[in-house]
Amino acid sequence: MPPRDLRAYCIDILTSGRSIEVTVAGLDFEDYQRVRTVNATVEREFIIIGEAVNQLLRLDG
Repeated sequence: MPPRDLRAYCIDILTSGRSIEVTVAGLDFEDYQRVRTVNATVEREFIIIGEAVNQLLRLDG
């Protein structure tokens, strides 16, 4: 399988960042802490961002 284009990882980062913004829009910190599905969604998006950054660093170095 050929390696992914670096731009694909950048798109993953941007898409996940936007998803986090949409997910937490209008919530205060107490709501964020209380709603498990919000926590899980945000955590998963940060995992995706971290993985994409790791792949970018690996491919760039």
